[in-house]
Amino acid sequence: MPRVLLSLALVSCLALTACGGDSDSSSSSDAPATPQTGTVDVGMNRLEFDPVDVTVKTGAKIVWTNLENVPHDVTAEEGAEFKSKVFGQDETFEYTTEKAGEIAYTCTLHPGMDGAITVVD
Repeated sequence: MPRVLLSLALVSCLALTACGGDSDSSSSSDAPATPQTGTVDVGMNRLEFDPVDVTVKTGAKIVWTNLENVPHDVTAEEGAEFKSKVFGQDETFEYTTEKAGEIAYTCTLHPGMDGAITVVD
């Protein structure tokens, strides 16, 4: 019986190794993000923005939605000027991008809750 279990474990390891990718190949996260247009949704949940980083075209509207029962705000730190009021669960804040560049933003109530917007023409 131990010999059978050892054989099964060895076969499993070989199968997992064979299914693994080449460590030198690039993943989809390495590819440049396709800029989004229209309205782009960013959730606020577990004290994080989701997604943390978005890439949009100039004129896109970003809508942050608080998905938890903890209050949040959204404040630009670099690249734009916006500041929401503190808002609760299921409430939203909107910002329409105006020019190409990088925008860093944060929730001032929760240190480390940061996000970024890349705006392209």
